[in-house]
Amino acid sequence: MKGAGDPRSDAVTGSGAGDPAAGAGAVGRLRGTEPSTGRAGFGAGDGDGGRGTAASGAARGGDKLRKAPAGEGRLLAGRYRLGAVLGRGGMGTVWRAVDETLGRTVAVKELRFPSSIDEDEKRRLITRTLREAKAIARIRNNGAVTVYDVVDEDDRPWIVMELIEGKSLADAVREDGTLTPQRAAEVGLAILDVLRSAHREASCTAT
Repeated sequence: MKGAGDPRSDAVTGSGAGDPAAGAGAVGRLRGTEPSTGRAGFGAGDGDGGRGTAASGAARGGDKLRKAPAGEGRLLAGRYRLGAVLGRGGMGTVWRAVDETLGRTVAVKELRFPSSIDEDEKRRLITRTLREAKAIARIRNNGAVTVYDVVDEDDRPWIVMELIEGKSLADAVREDGTLTPQRAAEVGLAILDVLRSAHREASCTAT
């Protein structure tokens, strides 16, 4: 189901700790209306979600001196070419990237560590992020973002995901006004459908 006012955020959101149900809360959305910057969080990024502007990947009209973000143009695993920053938060950065093997555009979540945490905490965050990536990857639902790959570089995981173009629910409300009761119900039912898929997967895994 397409349309503005989409709560799905692209698998990089949420504060769950690896439980598919927790991950699904971050993933539930309707296709076609949320950028896969995804409120950059993916569990290990509580507080993430600062989204880049539309001009984050290209110089604004005539601004030829725009400084490219550190890492732009980098090739991960000999395959994923980083482009513009789509979202940035306290624990992560989400990049637009190109899968040069398959020739498709993807979103890549880079896990970043605050300078204040120790090595034990870093290992916990890495474990948590990988657990959530696996949980979300198992969910089979059109309302959930697809996790394509996990790349290990710089001693931390980079999560490669489906890129969804569009606007967030917050943007839709700000630009178009409050959702109609019918549209709000559609959004809620879409989220519920993903949560049901997550719980079914959790039950199958547990057995």
